[in-house]
Parts: sequence; C-alpha cells; structure tokens
Amino acid sequence: MSLAAPRIEYHSTDDLAPGDRFGFWADELGRKIGLARYDSPQRPAFRQSLSILDAGPICVMRAQGSGVDLYRSQHSLFKDAAEYSLQLVLKTGGEGGSLIEQGHRKTVFQAGDLVVNDSRQALRLSSGQATDAVLIGLAAPLVTRWLGPAEQIAAHRFDTQRGWGAMLAGYLRALQIDHLAQVADRHQQTLVADHVLSLLSFAMEQEGLLKSGGEAVSPRDQDLHRRMLACIRERYADTAFDASALAAHLNVSVRYVHKVFAAAGRGSTFLGTLRQERLAAADRLLRTRAPSMTVADIAWQCGFADPVNFGRVFRQENGITPGALARKSDVIHEASPSN
Repeated sequence: MSLAAPRIEYHSTDDLAPGDRFGFWADELGRKIGLARYDSPQRPAFRQSLSILDAGPICVMRAQGSGVDLYRSQHSLFKDAAEYSLQLVLKTGGEGGSLIEQGHRKTVFQAGDLVVNDSRQALRLSSGQATDAVLIGLAAPLVTRWLGPAEQIAAHRFDTQRGWGAMLAGYLRALQIDHLAQVADRHQQTLVADHVLSLLSFAMEQEGLLKSGGEAVSPRDQDLHRRMLACIRERYADTAFDASALAAHLNVSVRYVHKVFAAAGRGSTFLGTLRQERLAAADRLLRTRAPSMTVADIAWQCGFADPVNFGRVFRQENGITPGALARKSDVIHEASPSN
C-alpha cells in the first residue's frame, strides 16, 4: 500500500528565550508522554531538539541536547504505548554514562551502547551531562510476532562490540531518518521494521534472552515463514483467507503451515499473526478515515467478516472500541491546523 511519504516532526528550544526553554520543554514533553518528573542538571543553559518520524510499523527519533533526568510512573502516552510497545535506545554520543531503570533492572550505558525501553512499564532515564541518542519505536504486532512477550528485556544493555548486537547497532546507526522519510510504501516500511526485529531476536538468542527451543529451524522453513508473512500482508483484507488458502498458495499442507509458524515463528500461530495484521490495518484506517467511512466499512476492508466480532477483538487488544478511537482521531484532526 503506497501512501504519502511520512513527514518528520521537528521540535527544538532554540527559538525560545533561554529562561523559557526548560519550562516549556518539561511541560511539552510531560504532557506528551505522561511524565511524573522531568529535570535537568543544566537548567540555566538548557537546550533540546527532537526529530520524530512515524513511518507506520516503525518510529525513528533523534534526541540531542542537555542532560535530563525523567521519571514515568505509568505506561508511555507518546505515540500510544499500545502502538509502539518496544523502544531501542542507541546512545550515539555525549560524555559520561546514562542510566535506565525499569522493573528490577538498573543499567548504566555509555556512548555506543544499546538498551531497551518497554513503553508499557514505568521508567526512569537519566543522562547527566548530555543527551545524544537514536530511539527506534517498534509496532506491538511485529514485536509480538518476532519476540512474543518481551518484558524480560526492559532496561537490558546489549553487547554492541560483537556478533548480532554489533550488527543491530550498526544497522540502527545507518538508519538515517531523512532517508526513511522518503519510504511511503507500507510493505517497505514493514520490511525495515522486520530487519530491526530479526537482528534484535538474534542478539537476544546470543545473550540467552530468547530460547528458540526444540530443533534448529532449517533455512528452508525460515524462508517459507518469511514468504508466509508476506502473503498475509498482501491478503489480510480477504475475509475468506485462511490457513488452507495460504497452504495452497505455497503448495504445502495446512499441517506444515502450522508447523512452520510454531518453529520459525517462535511459537506464533497463523491465526494470531493474521489477526494482528488485520488489527494493525484497522488501527491505521480508524486514525485516518474519511468522514463517510464507517467502522463496519473498516472491518470489512481489514478482513473481518463480522463487525461485531471486530469490535470485541479490537477492544480486547487495544483497550478501546473502534468507534471511540475513530471519534478521538476525528477530534484531533479537527483541532489540527490545516496546511
């Protein structure tokens, strides 16, 4: 699906009077992500800049400026934690160490290190001298598909000097926000997110955080799983699409479809993956729908044959009904200044 190229949001304190910079930033950031506390050891000379690119299944941010000390007592409100449940934080510069604390884990990280922020958990993040980081938000359906429950890696620091951790950090450094902003095709955006998550899953296995279990997955089954995911992304809108249709398309048995998902899909299922793809598509349409498009229309367009069942499943997954999300998005669009 090709859409208009995503736009980069730029936020900076540079146009404000020095005495107003910290107060404005603390209020603005606190409101956006639900902070309980925000401070800086450099208040008198405070400055910050933040670039944000929301590219569908992946969100890339670059933060630079003064050191900060922030605390969030609940899940993040920024870009909806349910949408981007996992955030990779790559410290690209700045003097001194930074601290991230989530759950029972407290981790100090230096320039070049990569840590994980689970947007659904309380957070303390501190960078005493300077902030210079790339942050990669990953869509919840993809995180679930690749990693399953990922709470165990909150505040974990990966070894970026060797193996898969080094490859993941290198990929994130090369992921230029200006280049990604020119990718308007939804499948290409998803492919970028899949690249990040595949490298992350390998790094987790390398550090003993993700157990594949059972027999090793053959290269053939890994390739077949990738083709299955691509087919689901192409055909999720077809209400008649099921495991039998996927098996026929790939010339394998239905039993083999389920076997490949269980092994190469790290315990995921065909039905769960299809449902996540449909729900993600519905979420996008509900946020950008034309006024004439009803919730029932969206249900059909995303492959749900029964709008009532769609509403029930959507609410279970997102904690809000499709209609409520649509009304909320309509209010936001009406309040936004027209271009």
